[in-house]
Amino acid sequence: MIRFVFLFSFLTFNALSSFAQDLPVYIEEDGIIAIELESAGEYFDWSVDTIIDGYLGSSYLRYSGPNYFGSPGNSLLTFKINISTTGTYRFQWRSRIAQGNSNTDHNDNWLRIPDATAFYGKIGNSTVYPHGSGMTPTPNGAGSNGWFKVYQNQTNNWTWDASTSDNDPHPIFAEFDSAGIYTIEISGRSQGHAIDRFVLYHSSVSISDATWLGRPESQTMDPVGTNELTSEKLFLSPNPAVESLSINLPKENLNDSFEIQIYDTMGMLVKTFNKNKSEVHEKTILNISELIPGNYMVRIRGEKILYSGQFIKQN
Repeated sequence: MIRFVFLFSFLTFNALSSFAQDLPVYIEEDGIIAIELESAGEYFDWSVDTIIDGYLGSSYLRYSGPNYFGSPGNSLLTFKINISTTGTYRFQWRSRIAQGNSNTDHNDNWLRIPDATAFYGKIGNSTVYPHGSGMTPTPNGAGSNGWFKVYQNQTNNWTWDASTSDNDPHPIFAEFDSAGIYTIEISGRSQGHAIDRFVLYHSSVSISDATWLGRPESQTMDPVGTNELTSEKLFLSPNPAVESLSINLPKENLNDSFEIQIYDTMGMLVKTFNKNKSEVHEKTILNISELIPGNYMVRIRGEKILYSGQFIKQN
C-alpha cells in the first residue's frame, strides 16, 4: 500500500509539473497584462458560461464547485506571466455575482501570487498581508497559506471591484523586483461567483487604460526566451482617422510574413491585414473605411518585439 501511495503521489506530482511547464506565458506589454479566465485550459469545477451578456472574449468562468470558505487551494486555476517592467502592479478582476440577489454572497474567490517579491492589500497608509505569509497585519476574514479572499459587493453588473479584508476593502498589489516568469493562482471559494478577465498593471499605468474593455487579451509565447521580448508603441496617423490609417513599420524586426490585427472595444478581432516584408515601406497604409466609428487597437507581433497602438475611427 505504501509503495502504491508513493507511486501515485510521484506520478501525480510529475503530471502536475508537466502541466505547469506546458502553460502558456502571458507577456506584459507597456506595463499591462490582461488574461481571459477561459484561457486557463483546465477548469477544475469551473463552468464555462455565456449566459450573462457583457462578457469579454469568448465566455467567462463561473465557480460551480463546493464552497471552500476556509480552505484555499481547491479547484485551482493557474496562469504564467512574463514581467519585463519591474515595480509595483495592481491586480483587478472583472467579475459578477451570478447567483442570487445578495451583494455579500456568491461574490468572492481566492487569489495568490506566490513568487512575487511582495503581495499585499493597501489603501492609504493601511497595508495587509495574506494569512500564513508570516507578515502582519493580516486582513479581516478568512485566509491561509498566502491566499487572499478577493471579493466585490455589486449586484446585476460586471465590475472591476476586487478587494480583500472584510468590511475594510483594500485594493490588491504585487511587487516584482526582477524581470522573469511568475505565477498567478485563483482557486474556488464561493459557488456562483463569475470571473470574466483579470488585469495586472504597473503603477505608471492608469486604471482606465488597464481596464479598457477594448483591450485584447495579452499575447503568449513559449517559456524559453521570453525574457528577450520587448514591446514598442506604434505611431498611427492620422488619429482620429476616417478612410485610411498610416503605420510606421520597422522592417528589420518583422517576420517574413506577419499579420496586422485590429480589435474593437469588446476585444474582438475585427480586421486582419496579411503582409510580407517586401510590401513594407516606411509608411504602410491600411484601408479602414469599412470600420464603424469607435475606438480600436492595432497589434503586430514581430520576431522578438510586440507593437501596439490605439486609434479612433470617425465618419
